[in-house]
Amino acid sequence: MTKNPAASPDVVDEATARARSAAEDLAAEGLAVTARAVRARASVRQTVANDVAREWNAQVEAAGAIPAMPDIVTGRLEGIWRDAVLAARAQHTDDVAGFTARLAAKDEEIAGFTADVERLEAARDALKGELDEVRGEAESLRAQLRDLSADLATARDGIRAEERRAAEADKRAAVAEATAAALRDALAAITDKDTK
Repeated sequence: MTKNPAASPDVVDEATARARSAAEDLAAEGLAVTARAVRARASVRQTVANDVAREWNAQVEAAGAIPAMPDIVTGRLEGIWRDAVLAARAQHTDDVAGFTARLAAKDEEIAGFTADVERLEAARDALKGELDEVRGEAESLRAQLRDLSADLATARDGIRAEERRAAEADKRAAVAEATAAALRDALAAITDKDTK
């Protein structure tokens, strides 16, 4: 009976060595080390490629793993962490108190502004009422002025009519006086003739 050469330890070691070399080459090239890639690169059986790829990836993972923290470091970190938390809580409390005080001051300032606005609005409304009143009075005075202007125009027309009548009366009076003077002169002339 002949031995299967593929099963001999030398052949297995040679196939494993080729598979490991292929895994290193794949990793150096930046390619993923998979059973399929190792098998294609090293020309080995699938079981050898599976074992080598699994072993390679386990070693890479173990090399990148972070070891557990020693107890002495953990104890020190807990103390540091406790101090940091207490300091942060105290700072947070101070910050909240400061923000609360600033917020209260801003609320007071806003209340003051609101009161000022309300006073100004009330003053504006009062002034608007006064303005409406003054406008009403002004309109009443304008109406009175229009009436007085109409009365003045009528009075002027009456004065002009009276002036015309007075001028005519003056003319008539002058004519009457001239007539009376002429009559007196005529009467005086007649009286002088009779007395002579």
